[in-house]
Formats: sequence, C-alpha cells, structure tokens
Amino acid sequence: MLYTKLACPLFIGMTAVSLAAAAIAATPPVARVTDTADTLHGVVVKDPYRYFENVKSPEVQTWLKAQGEVARETLDKIAVRQRIEARITELTDASGDAIREIVRMPGERVYYLKREKGARQYKLVMRVGVTGAERVLVDPEADAKRTGIPHALNYFEPSWDGRYVAYGMSAGGSEDASLYVLDVKTGKNVGKPIPRVYGDVVNWLPDSRSLTYNQTRKLAPGDADSETFLDTSVMWLKVGEPEANAKPIFGPTVTKSLGLARLDVATVFFSPESPWMVARTTDTTLPEGFLFVAPVAQLGKPTIQWQKISGYSDNITDAQLRGNELYMMTRLNTPRHKVIKLDLRNPDLKRAVDVAVAPTDAVLERFQLTRDGVIGCDEAAPYEVE
Repeated sequence: MLYTKLACPLFIGMTAVSLAAAAIAATPPVARVTDTADTLHGVVVKDPYRYFENVKSPEVQTWLKAQGEVARETLDKIAVRQRIEARITELTDASGDAIREIVRMPGERVYYLKREKGARQYKLVMRVGVTGAERVLVDPEADAKRTGIPHALNYFEPSWDGRYVAYGMSAGGSEDASLYVLDVKTGKNVGKPIPRVYGDVVNWLPDSRSLTYNQTRKLAPGDADSETFLDTSVMWLKVGEPEANAKPIFGPTVTKSLGLARLDVATVFFSPESPWMVARTTDTTLPEGFLFVAPVAQLGKPTIQWQKISGYSDNITDAQLRGNELYMMTRLNTPRHKVIKLDLRNPDLKRAVDVAVAPTDAVLERFQLTRDGVIGCDEAAPYEVE
C-alpha cells in the first residue's frame, strides 16, 4: 500500500484564522453521566457511560446521530476539503492493485485477496502456481449489485485438498459475517450460510470434509450488544449439512469443567498429518489464553477428553500444529519471545524444548511452520530457525 504525504500547495491560503473558523460548528451533544460502578478484584471501577454499550437504545441512537451531524457540518466547512479529497483520490488511484492475505496450500495453490485499482472491495482470488492464471472465486460486488447493499469479505480458509474454500461475508458495513462454503470446481456455494461467525476462527479437519468454527449465540430481545462475544461456542459441521446438524465441541457453556470465562473465545485447529486437535482461547483483547489438546478421533463421541496444556500465565501468543508436535511462541521470561516445541503424546509443558530464540538485536514477532522446518520473523526479515 502506498502512503504519500500531501503536497504543501494543497494548503496555500489556509491560514490559522480560516482553520479556526472552519472548526466552528454546532455544539456537540452532551452525553448523560451515570454512577455505574463495578468492583473488580477489590478495586472500584467507575464507568459513567456504561449505557452506551447498548447501541440500540433510543437515547444512544439520538446521541450518535447528533454527533454525526455535527461532524458532517464541521467537515463541510473546511474550505480546501474537496481539493484534499481529490488529491488523496489521485494518489490512491496511482497505487495500482492491492493484494493481501496470501495463502499458499499444497499443490501450488495460492489464494489471496485482491482489490483492483478503483474498486471498493477485495475479491477472493486463486491461482495454481506463481505464473498460473487468476481465477476470481468470490466477488462481493456481485452481491452488492444483486441486493443493493454493500458486501465485504471478512476472512477465508481453503480446505487442505483444495476442493472447498470457507469464507466470511458481511453486509452493510456491519462486520457481522456469515460463513459460506464454496465448491471451487463448480464455483457455487454448498449449503446455506451460517450466521454469526464473525472472525477468522474457521478450521478444516484433516479429511477436508468437515470444519470447525466459532459462533456467537443469538441474542435475546433486550440484550445489550456487549453480550455478543460472551459464551461463544466452537461448532463442528460436515460440509453440505444444515446448521441444525452442527455439534458444539468447545466453549464456556459446552466444556464447563475446563473453567473457561464467558469472554474466552476459542478456535479448534488441525493439521492434515496430525492425529490431534488443539483448542486455543483468547479474551479478544490479548493473544494469551488457554491451550487444550484432544485426539481428533474423539470428535462425534459424547464427551471429548480435553487435556490442558497452558494458561494465561504461560504467556503463549501463538501455536501451530504439525504431526505429534505443537509449536508455541511465548514471552514467558523472554521479552523478545522464543518458539518452543511440545510432544503431544506427553503434553506436559515442562517437557517443551526450545526451538528458536530472538536474535540479539531484534524481537521474534511471529513464526511459520514449513514442510521441513520453522521460519521465524523479526521486524527486518525472516530467518530459518529449524
């Protein structure tokens, strides 16, 4: 993405006096102050604007609309705003196509999101081999034209064998994504979309015929929006089956004996050559959370015997699976981070061994498993560590 400073001529004639005049607009609305307070770990925490969590409240809606009107009036009074907007558009148009979220899969299949020059939304594109022809799999603009409502891609996850791609699509700028499964060969979706699958928490089982996803619960009338990400569940569903057949396998209300908090949002992930599945949680504000492991063969049984690997205090910020080994990045007693490896046949974190530590002049920001090793990345460049 190209970032360019605006040229000084855009501001010729814009004096301090005129800038101050442009900022004068209608008085913004004043929000009501309440005495809401909670006691957390013995500390009283006051929140005078707690009621704003319910954005559906008429009072909150009125305040938001009034704020929007004030902002619009203020922006419209800036004398050079149209010239600035024109210049930004000119620079944006000169940057060409934008490509992100590149995923390389077996069989030299490459998937990525591409926004063509002048387009509003990213499309999901794939090709076979670096020089292969591009093929558009999902185009949100087609849904926008069909419905009259803007659509956007939120995430995607190809199956291991390349037959399917799971992707999330939201409408109207809501980020409230629904999960779709696309048959790559036919170019058509399989089954109906699954609602309330917000983030990139979708994973394929090794056989590529079923997948897991984290789904938020359906809020009852009158529930505050702040309840949206509480008590979410990881669901397991076979491709083509209706949502009603999905089975809950992990989450605060599903695996109650594990001691999960209501805000622990989980994902259950797999690797094609591994007999294990790993559940990882986060409270959505920090990457640290819990890690649990269980055999894939237990899916479908009345009870899954999840075994805890780590908790918040272990400071694990990422985890990836290969065979019988789980690779984890941690910052415990090592602020520049390191990668450790644990044999899941005896999943005692004390038995984990170091795989990579950060260089003396950098921080290990992330790592990626390859077919034969591990690549670590710092701010400057990737380096092979195993």
